[in-house]
Amino acid sequence: SDVVVYGAAINSCAAEAQWAQALQLLQALCQHWDPSPAALGAALDACSTGQAWAQALELLGSMGKDSLPAPDARCFEASMAACQAAEVWQAALELLDIMRRSSGKAEELAWPLSQDLAISACAQAS
Repeated sequence: SDVVVYGAAINSCAAEAQWAQALQLLQALCQHWDPSPAALGAALDACSTGQAWAQALELLGSMGKDSLPAPDARCFEASMAACQAAEVWQAALELLDIMRRSSGKAEELAWPLSQDLAISACAQAS
């Protein structure tokens, strides 16, 4: 199906750190179908590998609204990894605080790795 093709293309963009193309494909996907958490996670992975931390946080913030599914653990981890890769420790700590205040299963599952990524972002910045 077309949804699977879009997902595969977004995954390919993540592998090549082509975050802008991944977000364009995700936008096109959203115009016709509801994206899966996997497609959203792949787009966030592309932002992470491309060090597009602001775009990752923007996408994460839109999840759970506008017919997008709520973020899962992979989405939180990819967003935190984007902050860590770009050495944006302030954003990493803000995201960690958002996760701490949330009570969902995704946040609970992503908490240990996200703590490590936030610490790493702070250490790299110093």
